[in-house]
Amino acid sequence: MAADVTPRQDTVAWAYEQAPDEAFLGISMASIFAAIGLYLTDNRDKALMVGVLGPAFALTGLMLKLLGTSRHLASSK
Repeated sequence: MAADVTPRQDTVAWAYEQAPDEAFLGISMASIFAAIGLYLTDNRDKALMVGVLGPAFALTGLMLKLLGTSRHLASSK
């Protein structure tokens, strides 16, 4: 049973699929370095918030790589 996908969700999914794998790694590393910078300037609460974004971006990129694109999944049916 296929779920209905709204145009907004489809647009967001398409944008994620078009991003190269290196983009997710770069954003993840930038988040970690920004958190280190915030931590060293005594903004520890902000550093924790920014620091948790790094693994989220890395896992998003990994999930897209493992699951493949929706076009690939649609063509395999």
